[in-house]
Amino acid sequence: MDPGENFNSDLDMGVDETSDTPMEVNNTQDSSVERTGRGAVQCKRITKMREGELLNVQYNEDGQRIGEGGKDLASYSGLLAESRISIVDYENWHAVGDEVRDLLWDTIKAKFNLTEDEKKGVVSDIGEKWKEFKSRLTRYYITPYKDQPEKLLKLLKKHEKNIRQEDWERFVKSRLTPKFQKLPLKQVTHKQPLPSPPMSKLKVFLAEKVKVSSL
Repeated sequence: MDPGENFNSDLDMGVDETSDTPMEVNNTQDSSVERTGRGAVQCKRITKMREGELLNVQYNEDGQRIGEGGKDLASYSGLLAESRISIVDYENWHAVGDEVRDLLWDTIKAKFNLTEDEKKGVVSDIGEKWKEFKSRLTRYYITPYKDQPEKLLKLLKKHEKNIRQEDWERFVKSRLTPKFQKLPLKQVTHKQPLPSPPMSKLKVFLAEKVKVSSL
């Protein structure tokens, strides 16, 4: 398998240490939307570790990861979920093949002292974080702007290192289909209900983009 096809090994694992809010979303939104503060510092430190240097992970009596190692693993797993797995090439986590999962595991093992017995749980956690990442993108960057196509299709600067523009446009279109809109997704709470305008604006805008790009 070519790692560049579905496993984004060629993309920069950008870590943003700022705390600015996405587009016009209020500061009171879910704090997990952006990788900021301590989590960003953890990830930056891990990515700069020397080759062969490994972090240890401890577990409590219930099998839960604890301590600094557990926090580091959680932060790094989230970074991989956001920067290494395409948001458009897989309909769901079950569609992500073993080759990609093995690449994720190998990337984790290059930074953490883990055994093969831990692979299933660690990779599964990355999958959960990947699903959460796509859900957050939808709730905070797509749903509130579905009647503003120019803003909607402008790739967020914070994620441009990890999400290609064409992939973002495909993701937006997939999230605005009638079929997807009917799914029982968790909805973000707004002070006032968002309007549900017809899709014609977006369709016209996308059609014009295609015409221009084909010239």
